[in-house]
Amino acid sequence: MKILFWFMVVLIFVNYCKTTEKSQKKEIKKVEIRCEKEIPMRYHYDTETGDILEKGPIILPQNLSCDQARKLPENEIMKFQRDGYWYLYHLGGKVMAEGMNKKNKREGEWKFYDEKGNLIKIILYSDGKKNGKEIGYFAGTNIVRYEGQNQDNKK
Repeated sequence: MKILFWFMVVLIFVNYCKTTEKSQKKEIKKVEIRCEKEIPMRYHYDTETGDILEKGPIILPQNLSCDQARKLPENEIMKFQRDGYWYLYHLGGKVMAEGMNKKNKREGEWKFYDEKGNLIKIILYSDGKKNGKEIGYFAGTNIVRYEGQNQDNKK
């Protein structure tokens, strides 16, 4: 009888811990808008860790202020076009890539980095497509690993 009593106590305790853990877990946003000096910046987050995955400026409709846009649901926020200098991040916070977007398309020089922050690649974009020089580097060095030319997303 004592064994059955202690078994029930342990089961109740384990169940209590599981439900408490679930209820204490904070929900992490996938995306939000922050107004930085009246510039609307969209932030994307990893829903497990809360780490920033990417951030950059967006275009809002003329009739919508940055403060109004902040209050919109995530699915509406995702409709706004990227426009300006964007950063993409590895989990843990190191920059993975950086470059310009114009009306949701990559434009100009984009730089790519490994998890340690070493430059590993530079690619030129035009109208969202790889167009122009692409240079790959051995991580942590300025030594060129490869050099190529892209046109309409093809090498």
